[in-house]
Amino acid sequence: MGGEDFIPLTKNLTKSLDDCYTLSAKIKELAEDPTWRECQWNRLLAPGGYLSKTMEICKSRKLDAPSPLVVAAIFDHSLNCGIAGKDGSESVSKRVPLKLQGPDHEKEFLRAFLKKRQAVTADSKKASNNTNYVAPFSKLLDAGCMDLLDDGLIKKAMQVETKAT
Repeated sequence: MGGEDFIPLTKNLTKSLDDCYTLSAKIKELAEDPTWRECQWNRLLAPGGYLSKTMEICKSRKLDAPSPLVVAAIFDHSLNCGIAGKDGSESVSKRVPLKLQGPDHEKEFLRAFLKKRQAVTADSKKASNNTNYVAPFSKLLDAGCMDLLDDGLIKKAMQVETKAT
């Protein structure tokens, strides 16, 4: 990120490649600024921020005590595609049929949410999200890693190999 791929994201802030590189460098510089990092962190956790909006989405879908995997999947989508708007987490979650009963309600919701997310990202320039974001959540769901607590199960689901030290 930071070259020609960045120009469309600047929305008339800059039209030249040199200006995009300058803007990208400034953003990278800000990443090390403690005030900027605190601001970003607070935006994630503040009332009305990404985490509280994620929890509101869960409640609206009758998931009053969502598993960590559900929270992570919705939160991740919000960070990548926004909360509001036609591709945002609120809109995508509302495309999932609401089922109010059954022990597998949460798993059914997550499977349908991921399918809708994949469709949203497949139709956009965010197609890499299909592999980079949707697939890992689907693998964890298929392996039953809803609580994200069993490292062995997570490694197996993600086919992560660790090297002996």
